[in-house]
Amino acid sequence: MEMVSKSYLSLSEAYSGVEASLTGHTVVSTVHSGSGDAAHMRIALLCQKKLSIDFNTSLIQAGQAFPIVVYTHKLENNNRKIMDISECEILPTGERVYHTLYRFNIDKNTIKNGQVITHGYFDKPNVISRSLIRKLMQFGVPQKEIEQYLSKEEV
Repeated sequence: MEMVSKSYLSLSEAYSGVEASLTGHTVVSTVHSGSGDAAHMRIALLCQKKLSIDFNTSLIQAGQAFPIVVYTHKLENNNRKIMDISECEILPTGERVYHTLYRFNIDKNTIKNGQVITHGYFDKPNVISRSLIRKLMQFGVPQKEIEQYLSKEEV
């Protein structure tokens, strides 16, 4: 699972990354997990090893700190492919809701010259949440840029 960068989160880096992001700093990093939605659980677990806090609180903070997750997967031919880009929205109740913004759908695999070739297409099943729109606008993203994420058109 990658969150777009070249360094992997350690115990202290996970905690520092969450704290920095929650105070308004832009933080981009990577973490290993089995899927996009498992990234926040992994970050929360790393933070808990640094500080003894309630797991649910840690999970909420991880989702708030890193609202966008880019999940990549190493395919059979050793190529990395972005499999999905998701948003984690934290509701006022503390519940985490994931919105898959872009998803790569594998429709078949073929073999050519002894190599597995993965065939598929991207779709756009959801749009960004109102809370993410507010955050993007707060950080100066132009309305025209945001509008491209407000429809479910095919990619």
